[in-house]
Amino acid sequence: MRLMVCGSNIGELDGHELGMALMGYELYDQEEMQHEYDLEDLEEMIDHAMAEDDKDGNGKISWAEYLESQV
Repeated sequence: MRLMVCGSNIGELDGHELGMALMGYELYDQEEMQHEYDLEDLEEMIDHAMAEDDKDGNGKISWAEYLESQV
């Protein structure tokens, strides 16, 4: 996953940006992913990622938090 540089949240993703990243990944990799997520599935994936990875509870996943979640 790449962390986007958007606005003042350099190196962090909020739930909206995470959703955009997930949808963009699906569009980019259509040959391997043959389905589209409906909004409910996408919300569940975002909520799960935020609950697991947003360690400081600020509503954003930093690069450090992302790396920690991958260990």
